[in-house]
Amino acid sequence: MSYSQEAYKADKAALDAAKAELSCLVAGEGTGRCGVWAGEYARIASYFGTKDNAGITHYGDTVRRVARCFMVISSANRIGGFDCRVYEALLEQIEKKIKSMRVFKRRPKIKCFEPKLHKQPCYCARLQAVEAATLIANAPIENDLKEELQAKVSGALILDREFSNVDA
Repeated sequence: MSYSQEAYKADKAALDAAKAELSCLVAGEGTGRCGVWAGEYARIASYFGTKDNAGITHYGDTVRRVARCFMVISSANRIGGFDCRVYEALLEQIEKKIKSMRVFKRRPKIKCFEPKLHKQPCYCARLQAVEAATLIANAPIENDLKEELQAKVSGALILDREFSNVDA
């Protein structure tokens, strides 16, 4: 299962809530507000598991440290300054981990070599160039004018190709 943008947004919100609660815990004002994010915290902790060659995920020391960090943040009333520094560094590592997982891919553009066969009508520059080329070929005009119009069509195709490379 791939990492979706919705999962990233939920993880980011849970992580921001944990960071906000951390400063309250040092002041002794822990309220347990982060308990509502328990599911997200468990999922975030599972990201630190390692898979072996057989595809089995092993949850080691890193997963335990992350889970313990989230458990303390969501349930404790007070923590010390040294613990705060350790959890703060761990939350930074967690944030880097979820940022590294957020690779969202765009759908590839349709290359219109046969635009008439698309299920949905296509109005791209390549379709217009193909239609212009067929009109030029069938038009009863002089050969000099046909060559000029075909040069314009090929120029439009080159521009279309360059702009599609810039977007990619």
